[in-house]
Amino acid sequence: LMPRRPPAPKRTDLEHVILGVVDKFGPCTPYAVRGPFEVSPSSFFSSSTGSIYPAMRRLRAAGLLESRADARGRQKRTLFSTTAEGREALRRWLAPPLGDDVLSVPYDALRTRIYFLGALAPAERRELIEHALAALGEDLLDGEDGGLGVEGVEDGLDGEGVPILISVTV
Repeated sequence: LMPRRPPAPKRTDLEHVILGVVDKFGPCTPYAVRGPFEVSPSSFFSSSTGSIYPAMRRLRAAGLLESRADARGRQKRTLFSTTAEGREALRRWLAPPLGDDVLSVPYDALRTRIYFLGALAPAERRELIEHALAALGEDLLDGEDGGLGVEGVEDGLDGEGVPILISVTV
């Protein structure tokens, strides 16, 4: 009998997101991987070196990332890129079937407030929605600078200042 290999450890969402960032942007340093996390409006993932760097080391040890030394002047740095196995792990994570943990809606402080918009006067509702849209930034929807690539969004406020989302084309 051949010895059985232990099953591969289950990867965290953070590890999969890191694989996606490295795969999307090409060879990059752990510092560069932190960039998309730092500018994201989501606070779900930490952009700290204490979370990103160890996760990248685990991914390299598992053969999902590879690294090479790169010198820029006197500065030494390590560039990471995805391996074929890493891209396959990323594709498996992205592909159906999607579990309940993916399909459920996590707590969202903005959605929670919008649910209770009726407690505000119409002018206050409009102010909240306008503030939220400005804070989120239009590039979140227009696909520029790493946006979501969502086009054709038609939205507005009804007469009471309640948001209406009519259609989205991805």
